[in-house]
Amino acid sequence: MMEQFNPGVPINYPHINMMSSFVDPSDLHVKDSMIAGFFRRHLFEKMLSVYDWTFPETWVKSRAENYFLYTLYICGFISVVDSVAGPVPQHCSLKGRNKFYQPAQIIIANPYFNEVDGEYTIGANTELIQITPDYFGIYDIINVYASRMALADRTAGVNLTNSLLSYVFFAKNKSMAESFKKMFDELQSGSPAVVVGSKLRQDLDGEPWNLLNNNVGANFIAPEIQNLMVEYERDFDSYIGLPNNEQKGKKERLIVDEVNANNQASASRAQLWLDCLQKSCDRVNAMFYKDGGGISVNWRVNPYDTQGEEVAVDE
Repeated sequence: MMEQFNPGVPINYPHINMMSSFVDPSDLHVKDSMIAGFFRRHLFEKMLSVYDWTFPETWVKSRAENYFLYTLYICGFISVVDSVAGPVPQHCSLKGRNKFYQPAQIIIANPYFNEVDGEYTIGANTELIQITPDYFGIYDIINVYASRMALADRTAGVNLTNSLLSYVFFAKNKSMAESFKKMFDELQSGSPAVVVGSKLRQDLDGEPWNLLNNNVGANFIAPEIQNLMVEYERDFDSYIGLPNNEQKGKKERLIVDEVNANNQASASRAQLWLDCLQKSCDRVNAMFYKDGGGISVNWRVNPYDTQGEEVAVDE
């Protein structure tokens, strides 16, 4: 039986490896690498560009937009509660459930806020803005595609390294070896001509070097890996509802109806998220902004309105 992970004990490599194995295969540890972090930031910014938000003026003045968006997209929900400065967004935890097994209350761990009558009750003195029906965030999508792109990038880098042409020099003594090193350094630095002593040639029985060729041309797959990364990003765009002309396996020209059909299919999930967000905003506005000036969200670029005549797909 696997030993139960106890967060109270000192964290060492076996524990980290055990916990990571629940998420990633044991031989693919790219999730916590810097290159995976680079792709996570890149994909998260693309995800933020799907919807166009309008925030209350007080939120804009207090620079609460980034706090709101990052909390919402990563955690899946964020509360709106009243304060001395008016309604404000706050990260929270869910508590309890109603007769429909939906969250009934929230807990806010912020020293700037005191709970009203001991608790915040959803629908009474607070409302939630959620992005998915199950209250989960959508950052897991970013993690999946960022890990794939990081692994592909690492593979391309290794392939580039393994595709270098290598030379092997045969030297009879240390002095000859140093002469070869100096000659090769000058050649690699771009020197048009290198002068060496004739004795170096006379001391050799045959060719002084040999090209170590492992058929680098046949093994060079970096361009294919680069194309794979492009496909990963297009697939991510389709997943989150960004218009694109993804047509896997198709190399000819695409007519506008095919592009629009792809955009509409990719927008179905993002439309579900948008519906959840708009219904949440309506509830917030009904509670806190009855006189207007509340929060709203809509498409930044509506994928259902994409128009054109013909789209070329690169070979």
